[in-house]
Amino acid sequence: MNCFGHGRQTNRYARTVISSKDHNLLSNRSRFKTWKPVVLSEMRQFIAICMHMGINPKPTLHHYWTPHPALHSSFCRKVMPKERFLSILAFFHITDNSTFILFDQPDHDLVHNIRPIITHLNDKFKELYSLGQNVCIDEAMVPFKGRSRFSIHMKDKPTKWGFKLYELCESGSGYVYSLEMYCANKRISNKPIDITMRLMEPILNKGH
Repeated sequence: MNCFGHGRQTNRYARTVISSKDHNLLSNRSRFKTWKPVVLSEMRQFIAICMHMGINPKPTLHHYWTPHPALHSSFCRKVMPKERFLSILAFFHITDNSTFILFDQPDHDLVHNIRPIITHLNDKFKELYSLGQNVCIDEAMVPFKGRSRFSIHMKDKPTKWGFKLYELCESGSGYVYSLEMYCANKRISNKPIDITMRLMEPILNKGH
């Protein structure tokens, strides 16, 4: 995906938001005034920091740049200044809002804002690995405690709050070959048989 289109959608969204502001009411330090278009190298750095945060959790975003000895880590400080990261984060976008289809329309996509990521991951999962014979389909939870219409609570899971995924995996290694996100879309059946057939469709009748 070339780091989400070289940041084109982020830059487009930033221009849209910034142009809607009354700059006379903004301080000189406002990110709406200091914004500079993001480039490919910065998008790679931004994604790297996001991945780092996923495996090295800290209390707040600001703690990744703190010099405090109890919380200090050098990775983020070396990759990108904190203010630049927060600026990109404020405008981060991977889809064009003008292509959004309203909720009451037949082709509305509930996960429109992250659809390119899901599509890209599924394409790469299949491109980079030859799936073994034995496969399984299961649920997975992505931990998340923020506010989202897609966040759910599953009291019997080790991770009780977050986003639910349905995954087609290789039984032996656990390699994820395909996934889809549960989003309570009434137009798409979430019956186990229908989920199974959707995920299995690319490998049906191929010896698995």
